[in-house]
Amino acid sequence: MRRALVSVVLGWYALVPPLIGDRVNVSAPLSTWDQLRAFDTAEACENMMIGYAKQAAAQTDNQARLLARQVERVRCIHSSDPRLMAR
Repeated sequence: MRRALVSVVLGWYALVPPLIGDRVNVSAPLSTWDQLRAFDTAEACENMMIGYAKQAAAQTDNQARLLARQVERVRCIHSSDPRLMAR
C-alpha cells in the first residue's frame, strides 16, 4: 500500500483582527483573523510587529488610521496553534 506524503510547514503567522465597519474586532476567534505575513521564527514576526506599530502611529488620514488600529493589534501565532482551526 502506498502512503501519501503530507508536507507540514511550521512557522509563525502575523495575524490582524477583522474589521467590522470602522471597528477592529479583537474579540473575534483567531481562525477569522487575516494573515498579514508568515515567518520562519517568532523573532522575525515580533520584529515585524514593532516596525508596523511605529508606522501605524504616524498615520494621519481616516482610512490609514483605521488600518493602523488594525495593525496595532497584530499577533504572532504559531502555525500549529489549535485556535486557528476553531470556527
